[in-house]
Amino acid sequence: MQVPVCAGGPLDCRMYRSVSGRDATGELSWLKTQPLEVSSVFVNRTWTIGVKTPCNYLGVEVQVQGDRMIPGRTIATAMGCLGPESGYEAWVTELFSQPVIWRVDGRSLVLRNSHEAVEFEDAGPNAQL
Repeated sequence: MQVPVCAGGPLDCRMYRSVSGRDATGELSWLKTQPLEVSSVFVNRTWTIGVKTPCNYLGVEVQVQGDRMIPGRTIATAMGCLGPESGYEAWVTELFSQPVIWRVDGRSLVLRNSHEAVEFEDAGPNAQL
């Protein structure tokens, strides 16, 4: 079994926490009050973006092509969530249903596609490794 690594990946060995975001409806305040946390890990020759949502944890396998992450298989935990949290998870799933442009600039990370954009700040080392 291969040991997961994070060094050299799109997010290196850092965790990022959302501070703002928007889609066609406008600004999404929940991304600050109930933030997403993202990190990356390389295991079994595949980069996976881990996303902790207010409801579940998603693992999205990606191919990194320059400034684009091309999503593949998505795996999610299966907690039953009531209220708006289930909608937040659906929003994140939609974000990763198509290629995502990513950019790290200092302590900031931006993930965006043609429908959505999220801004993150560095939240420290990836605690999952």
